[in-house]
Amino acid sequence: MLLVIMDEEEEYLEGLSHYFQECFNKYYEIYAFQNKEALQYFAHEKGKDIAVFLGSIHLTPKEVEELKIQQFIYLSAGDKIAETQTEQKADIIYKYQPAEAIVKEFLQVCKFANSKAAGNLTKQVKLYGVYSPVGRCGKTSLALTMGILMAEEKHTLYVSLEEWPGFERILGAYQGMDISDLIYYSRQGKQNLGMYLNGMLQVVKKLMILPPVKRAPDIQELTQEEFLEFLQELIQTGEFDAIIIDFGNQIRQVLASMEQLEKLYMPTLKDSISRAKQQEFLSFIENSNYEKQQDKIVVCKMSLSNKRNCENVEELSNGSFGAYVRELLEEER
Repeated sequence: MLLVIMDEEEEYLEGLSHYFQECFNKYYEIYAFQNKEALQYFAHEKGKDIAVFLGSIHLTPKEVEELKIQQFIYLSAGDKIAETQTEQKADIIYKYQPAEAIVKEFLQVCKFANSKAAGNLTKQVKLYGVYSPVGRCGKTSLALTMGILMAEEKHTLYVSLEEWPGFERILGAYQGMDISDLIYYSRQGKQNLGMYLNGMLQVVKKLMILPPVKRAPDIQELTQEEFLEFLQELIQTGEFDAIIIDFGNQIRQVLASMEQLEKLYMPTLKDSISRAKQQEFLSFIENSNYEKQQDKIVVCKMSLSNKRNCENVEELSNGSFGAYVRELLEEER
């Protein structure tokens, strides 16, 4: 499918088209133009229908028809839309906002976002979980570091199911879609979840991060059935080799996915209370329906000295902490 992006501002056009390329190059042939004449020449030479036109240049209904544009999305700078534009019933996206916000609105109005894309459904995706009954033990730092190290060799996705992840402070303000939107689209039966994913991922040192919830209830209200279905759809996108789930306090989600996990990493501290909580959880697993999964649990003995500040995400894999996690992963291979 062809996606054409058009704007007279060269710098703006270059930035937006580059961002769309990063998000959707698996789903669209993407071309950028600064003027109508170049677009008309391109359309004549290609002889193909343009699936989506996204641009700030006015087109008449006749021009839309001549260019074989199937969906017209207008990038508005806040100016009044011409009558011809209104007649065309174009979808409208405000032009001067962060690229991730434009992509979010694009996915909401795009008529082709629900088309089925051919994913690699035979791909073996490995799931890893990180959970602990012990608080403030460096769980998220461990999960992120594992992800960064795995991403050195394979396409790795990090998914936080924390109710209060704090990622806006860690990764900066983000105005695009998050896991709540993805869960919503999954509930609506959207087929092409991979396209939505590619439109929302943040990347840190090759690790792909699915932006977590902004509202805790969005995770707390997720049923076990919805969670398992959502997890299966993530796997079936064929986009990843490994997925790391940073579990929050919803133990049902941990138990529901135990059978699918390669490993469940459980960081803990050395004090007596932490050891007691760790043992209580392990005893529950041993004496429950999940006893066959207990060999998957890897206890990670953390200490205040080897915990890292996860606000410095870029540096998590460095130093003694990075070496410890790298060794941990090597032992479990």
